[in-house]
Amino acid sequence: MNTPHDVIERRIDTSQTKYLLGELGIQTLALINEGCSSDDELKFLSTISQSCLDVKIPLLSTLGLIERSESGYVVVERGKNFLSEVRGWQA
Repeated sequence: MNTPHDVIERRIDTSQTKYLLGELGIQTLALINEGCSSDDELKFLSTISQSCLDVKIPLLSTLGLIERSESGYVVVERGKNFLSEVRGWQA
């Protein structure tokens, strides 16, 4: 059975994901990948506002790039692959 993330994964490629996220969304994903696990940490280490996070975090989750765990936000394999493609480095 297909999950919503399976359907999204088949329909949205890297360039479309990059367009949907914008530079702040990609920056947010990269910060989470580097260890930021909460809104407070993301705001402290960047210029991202809470209102932007209120939009970007659900979008990252819906696109299947991050998940919320007990310890906070975590980049999943799809998110790491996306970062590798757009940033040109191993995530």
